[in-house]
Amino acid sequence: MNIFAQPGEQVIFTSPDAGLEQDIKDAKRYLSVGETYTVDGTEIRDWQTRVWLKGFSYCSFNSVQFGDV
Repeated sequence: MNIFAQPGEQVIFTSPDAGLEQDIKDAKRYLSVGETYTVDGTEIRDWQTRVWLKGFSYCSFNSVQFGDV
């Protein structure tokens, strides 16, 4: 996905086994492969980009788990 995605843009969950161990656990717990989600915000860090999705204010996800719609 575009790590500069703006709030309101859409991404598709494509890679449930990508990222760190906790990323994988959270993604498999809350998301469904092939589903489209709306970006609420991103945080670009030195070694990863965190993505917040609308409706999931309690956790963020790793950008490597998503593709552009």
